[in-house]
Amino acid sequence: MLKKATEASVLRLVKTQGTVEVTNAAGKTISIAKDMTLYNGYAVKTGAGARAEITLDDKKLVELDASSLAAVAASGSKLALDVKSGRLVSETPLAIQEISKNVRISNNITGTRG
Repeated sequence: MLKKATEASVLRLVKTQGTVEVTNAAGKTISIAKDMTLYNGYAVKTGAGARAEITLDDKKLVELDASSLAAVAASGSKLALDVKSGRLVSETPLAIQEISKNVRISNNITGTRG
């Protein structure tokens, strides 16, 4: 069963860390590009110690943990990220990711994100 939380019209691979492999619907490994759109039948596989960040409709960010496999599958009129093995370690609205505040402490200025 696919989770509604991972459904979107557009899925994009926006950041990778470590060894990450993307395969197309034919199972062929394809080169990863910046802000790469993921289509029906694509799969994202992370190696040991690796992570992949994927946006859903540019509104939500999910992070695929190390040693995980997630497939992009049609779910009605949308696409869904179906985790086959491993796990998603975070799911955050993008608006929260971009909040930034400055806090003044004595003579120091500290930036806080989150």
